[in-house]
Amino acid sequence: MAKIYYAGDWAIQYGPFYAESAFHHAVKGTEIVNYGKWLKDAIESTGQHEVTSVPSWDFYMLGPGEYEKILSSYDAVIFSDLEAQNFQLAPSFFKKEKFGQSVMTYPDRIRLTKEAVQGGLGIMFLGG
Repeated sequence: MAKIYYAGDWAIQYGPFYAESAFHHAVKGTEIVNYGKWLKDAIESTGQHEVTSVPSWDFYMLGPGEYEKILSSYDAVIFSDLEAQNFQLAPSFFKKEKFGQSVMTYPDRIRLTKEAVQGGLGIMFLGG
């Protein structure tokens, strides 16, 4: 059975949005939507594959060493609708209290991915 790690194709949907006056507006509802569910279900439909689907925000927030574990324990990865920043910027990059305190480092996820693919990991980039 092939293990597949699928990052992306999730969204937080706000709305509908109501502007009830010039001074008041409100969002009436919040929902987390996994619009990659159909791809996941299709891949798993034969029983030959197991897919772990995670939203982009969970992928981005992986702790030190977690991405390397994913690359070594899955047979393939799918990235869909993931911006380049998910591979380039550390979450600490956006914490103002850390500015100027120390050099911010982040594993080079692009290099790690390239090396894993060269070592036999299957990969798909989807989305637009």
